[in-house]
Amino acid sequence: MSAGILDGVRILEWGEFVSGPWTSRLLADMGADVIKIEQPVVGDSSRRSGPFPGDIPDIEKSGLYLYLNWNKRSMSLDLRRPESRVVFDKLVAQTDVFIENHPPSYLRDLDISYESLKKINPSLLMVSLSPFGQTGPHSEYVASELILFHAGGIGYETPIGEVTDPRRQQPLKGPGYQSYFMAGWIAALSTFVGLFHKQVNGIGQYIDMSEQEAIASTQRPNVTRYSYAEEVYHREAMGGARFKPCKDGYFAGFGALGNDGMWQKLCAVMGNPDWTKNDDYNEQASRRERAGEIDPKIAEWMMNYTKAELFEMGQQGGLSCFPVNTVEDVYATEQYRYRGFFQEVEHPVAGTYAYPGIPFHYSSHQPGIRVRAPLLGEHTLEILRQLDLSEEEIMELQTGNII
Repeated sequence: MSAGILDGVRILEWGEFVSGPWTSRLLADMGADVIKIEQPVVGDSSRRSGPFPGDIPDIEKSGLYLYLNWNKRSMSLDLRRPESRVVFDKLVAQTDVFIENHPPSYLRDLDISYESLKKINPSLLMVSLSPFGQTGPHSEYVASELILFHAGGIGYETPIGEVTDPRRQQPLKGPGYQSYFMAGWIAALSTFVGLFHKQVNGIGQYIDMSEQEAIASTQRPNVTRYSYAEEVYHREAMGGARFKPCKDGYFAGFGALGNDGMWQKLCAVMGNPDWTKNDDYNEQASRRERAGEIDPKIAEWMMNYTKAELFEMGQQGGLSCFPVNTVEDVYATEQYRYRGFFQEVEHPVAGTYAYPGIPFHYSSHQPGIRVRAPLLGEHTLEILRQLDLSEEEIMELQTGNII
């Protein structure tokens, strides 16, 4: 794989779980050299989170860790120990970007701050991700991904069944770690901009990334609606006309509520059955009133076909439609395969596994996996020697359990 657009950029990551490691992995995919600091023996907490093959925990086989940390080098270093500071300061002096996502109070306890680090490296770019940001009345509050999802406002809009009373019916949470991944994408973008500013002006800066604000930033249309008209967006049911069952699952896009042009296309796809020729169905407003009688007829027709068959018929007929894919469906989709979205990696302990890659291509190269995720502390000695530590100094760090 050719060098990436960040080739020559060195990033020091002291991250835990998802948001910090995801930020640096995105930059590593662009070609940056990422050194990941991990706690000796136990490593990043994502190593203990799984999923694991056979559901047997193993710090070298966590699917989450393997996904978040390819293209990186792992260095074990116990930053809680004062003896580690000499090594850490040497790393900071030689890095372009320092990324961390620890509680603000924890960094203060260790005397790690942008003000102290820029004395070592004036051009350093430091990126801190935290639940609520480094300032404000909630800056020291703790939060899980579930809390961030709802604190950012998006959870209230997530429907559950037929929503008849959005103020009383429970909202849902999206699967996985959406809040952390969203924060990581935005943090990576801000890092790109910070690197550009550094290249132009020659100075570094501090980037304070609030994970709650990352989620809230996706709510701009609804926030604007409220600020303009004090109108609160309420959840809507996502069943009924929008999703219907078919032979092998669910399908989206066939229903009574489309505009008149889409309705005519749908009728043609269904073969213009006699029931569609009712004059009461000619206009969208009228179809909306009669959706309760129209949608069951569409659903009955759809049960004769698979998701793949409906997709081909609908797309050929010019309809915006798509199957409700399972994970297995996504993995088998030809479009993803054609674009090389899923990439397989061989790992000496975990074996061969496949993961989704980066959803965009550069004309000069394709970002992706250059090196598998590291074993815990795999590159510690290599990095220490690059820092010009003597073998005696390295031995002292080893015997003192600093690395």
